[in-house]
Order: sequence, then structure tokens, then C-alpha cells
Amino acid sequence: MNTEFPPILQRYVAEAFGGSWQAFGIASEPATVSQHKFSDDSLAAVIGVSGDGLLGTIIVAAELKLLRGCHPMGADAAKDARLVADFLGELANLTIGAVNAKLGEDGHMVRISPPSVESGALMVLRRYAQMKPTQRFWLAVAGEKVCCQLSADVEPGLELGKGAA
Repeated sequence: MNTEFPPILQRYVAEAFGGSWQAFGIASEPATVSQHKFSDDSLAAVIGVSGDGLLGTIIVAAELKLLRGCHPMGADAAKDARLVADFLGELANLTIGAVNAKLGEDGHMVRISPPSVESGALMVLRRYAQMKPTQRFWLAVAGEKVCCQLSADVEPGLELGKGAA
């Protein structure tokens, strides 16, 4: 069993996670986080991933307050819990979609499930962290920390980077 992800897969996820926020015109920058406790009001979008040499989940987690504050449809939409959950689900979709595109360039087919948005991000992240390897990618967005966690089993011989030039 692998204990860490190939560096190129780490790069794919980190770039895709930052790009998902940028797609909405929201500035983000990589952050180093040794420990972060999400509040009970936080949300996590979980997407299942399966395919050529990869089986697991990708999770995007953020505080509800942050998601409401930067919702692309404005303050009125941010009052509707369903629209806030949809926004987080879309951030997760954009993240895994960009990773999937890179994997496709490498000749791999990956299936993804629709996002499931749950409250209590810390609990969700911990539950899926039981899968090894697990890695968290952190960004600073509007003064808050947001997380993308990849928890997956990756075949040791999975060839990545063939499409990168």
C-alpha cells in the first residue's frame, strides 16, 4: 500500500483546488496549516473517485461564514442554505474536474460521483482520513483557511505526467 501520493498527483490537486476558487474570481493563496479546527457550522463536499488505478474521495471543506461571504450570487443567495451548499459542491466539482482532465491527458479514465454536502467539516475530514494515503491541501481565502483532502488508494505503477509537457 502506498503511504503517499505521487508528487505529480499532489501538484494536480493543489493547482486544481486553487483554480476552483479563481474560477469564481476569488483570490486564494497556498497556506501551511499544522492543525485547524473547523466550527460546527462548516461544510464539506464529498466526491467519490474511481477508475484507472485510483479509488477514493476528494473533499472540499470551508466555513459556512466564508462561503456566504464570497457566494458568487451575492448576499441574498447566501442566505439560502441550499445555494450555499451548491456553491461548495461546485467548488469541489471544479477541483476534481480539473484533476480528472489532467489524468485524462495522462491516458487515465476516472469516474466521479456527484458531490454530497455535509455539515461538520472536521468530522467528515476525519472520517475519510482513515483511508491511506490521505493528504490535505490548504488555501487562505479571505482570511479563512479552506481545505481539500484527497483520500485514495493509488496503484503503485500508475503512470502520471505523460500529458504534461
